[in-house]
Amino acid sequence: MTVKCVLCAEEHDSRTCPNKRNPEFTPKCANCGGPHTASYRGCPNFPKIKKVSTEKTFASVLKERKQPSTTTMKPLNQGIQPPTTSNQQGRTG
Repeated sequence: MTVKCVLCAEEHDSRTCPNKRNPEFTPKCANCGGPHTASYRGCPNFPKIKKVSTEKTFASVLKERKQPSTTTMKPLNQGIQPPTTSNQQGRTG
């Protein structure tokens, strides 16, 4: 992948662009070739960030409620023996 200048769309870093200090320079977009910098958000080819909806819709919540639960609940005290104390160890009968 080659580096493209944001200012003139040529193959060099924009920090070293020879056109940067020229007051009569017209920028050239690396995305569409138009007369603006490649970072111009009004460019028709400017990469758009897609919004990802994290909100649940009412229909998706209802659908989740209708599905049976797949988790099984186990009693918390299953298989746990109470600890023996020194008083219980010495007693007989």
